[in-house]
Amino acid sequence: MESLECLNDECLTLLQSNSLLRPLIRAELIKSILSKVSIEKEIADLEISNYKKYLGLEKENDFKAWLARSLKTEKDFADQATTIVKLKKYITATYGHKVEAKFLEIKNNLDSIVYSLIRLQSLYKAKEIYLRLEGNEANFGDLASEFSEGIENKTRGIVGPVPLETANPELIPHLRNNPVGEIQPPVRIGNAYVIIRVESRESAKLDHHMDLKIKEELFNESIEAQTDVLFNELLMTKVKKDYAEGKISIKEEIFTSWMDSVASKVNEDTLNLAKSNAKKSVKL
Repeated sequence: MESLECLNDECLTLLQSNSLLRPLIRAELIKSILSKVSIEKEIADLEISNYKKYLGLEKENDFKAWLARSLKTEKDFADQATTIVKLKKYITATYGHKVEAKFLEIKNNLDSIVYSLIRLQSLYKAKEIYLRLEGNEANFGDLASEFSEGIENKTRGIVGPVPLETANPELIPHLRNNPVGEIQPPVRIGNAYVIIRVESRESAKLDHHMDLKIKEELFNESIEAQTDVLFNELLMTKVKKDYAEGKISIKEEIFTSWMDSVASKVNEDTLNLAKSNAKKSVKL
């Protein structure tokens, strides 16, 4: 990537030692992508004006001073101001046709749920409380407040509404399949026994908010894949050079084996990325 070619060995070492190399690669990738996205001048001017107001830079002298302090040009400022608009245009053109399929793939985990929970370490105590609930001897909320050993005792056992995907993975099948309103016998989840009652479920809908969220997730997945490829390529080049110069003390066969494994991963990531890019149909 052209913008990263200025990084010498010392820069790479410094960035990597401070865990800043990957974020830099990611930021440069996004900047490169958005530089190819065009928007109408009227929209760009409005975004720049609004950004100046947000930063309190409506006076020209203040704006010039800010640019000087920030080591930025007016073009840098314009690019920064129009990032969100350009990004929305790009992800819509690039991933819009993939949203419905992705939504159907992940829909079950996006469904919203409200449930009541009592969590106990003792199976004996859990069974006792379950029988009291089944016999209508006590209210679920009262027992949760008195006996539950998790933070749900502060909310009378109520959890939610929350996306189903945020629940404990072992708990998800019970929350997804248990009938609404039925108290279930104690089940082992992690190191505790829990009594569950599903209060309500709400199916996720592919509305505007969800549409945008999925596009952003697809975009981030693509950026992370591209970042991996560039990150590994940069490090491989540097490590090869350091080894040749004797800066790395390691047996040749171990070094060769490690480099082969990294090269294989880079090649695999590059191939997958090429396949993904070949499927895109973008008009910007």
